This record gives sequence, C-alpha cells and structure tokens, in this order.
Amino acid sequence: MFVTRSKGSYGYTIIELMVVMSVISIILSLAGIYIIQARKAAYKITSKYDLHQFAKVEEEYYVQHESFIGRTGQSIRNDGAASDFTLKGFSPTNGVCVTIISGDPGDPFNSQNPFIAQSKHNGVESLYEFNFTTREMVEK
Repeated sequence: MFVTRSKGSYGYTIIELMVVMSVISIILSLAGIYIIQARKAAYKITSKYDLHQFAKVEEEYYVQHESFIGRTGQSIRNDGAASDFTLKGFSPTNGVCVTIISGDPGDPFNSQNPFIAQSKHNGVESLYEFNFTTREMVEK
C-alpha cells in the first residue's frame, strides 16, 4: 500500500520522518559507543605512558641521589587530590595517580622487596604496575 499525494503537495509523511529519525538515532548510538571505547583506550594508554615516564625520571633521580623519592603508600597525582611528594621532571597527566605500593627507596632494586609503582587513570578501572627490579609493566 502506497501513500499517494495530491498534485502540488510537497512534504514528507510521518512514517518517512520516523524512519529517517530512527536511522539517525541508530547511527548516533553506534558512534557514541565507539567514542566511549576510544576514550577508555586512550585513558589506559595515558596511564601506561605516565607510569613509564615516572619510572624513567625516578631512575634518573636515583643516579644523582642514590635513592628514589616516595615511600610505600605515597602518591604523585593529578586527579583532584593532593600529592604526597613531587618529582622534578615528572607531572602526571590530568586524571592519573601514580602510587608507590612496595619497596625501599634507598634499595629499590632489591629482588626480595622490589620497588613497585602503580598507575591508574580515574576514567577506567584498569591499573598498571611497574617493577623496578624486573623492569616489567603489568596490567592488573
């Protein structure tokens, strides 16, 4: 059954408009899902990158001072909360918190008590740990 229009009628039927609006809403929903997934992936990459940069600057500090900065439980952050310490040459990206979870700053490469830092972006649940003794980063 087709809808016929009278001569001189130039408009769309309600059904045509509803079909177009439905197609547009489906496209926008799919784009929204993609954008959310892309944002989460970017947060994970940022968290890993910040942890890698933290390790690099911490090791440079160790060469000069024979000790790391930060003790277990302390964090350097840019997620709205106050940092427990600062590290010249390193500033976390917005939303990232790097926390020392184990180790002795004076003996950070001790295999029995390795110096381990953890990074988390407040936009995702994933967190990453870097072990300074093995130089490995793992996702938790």
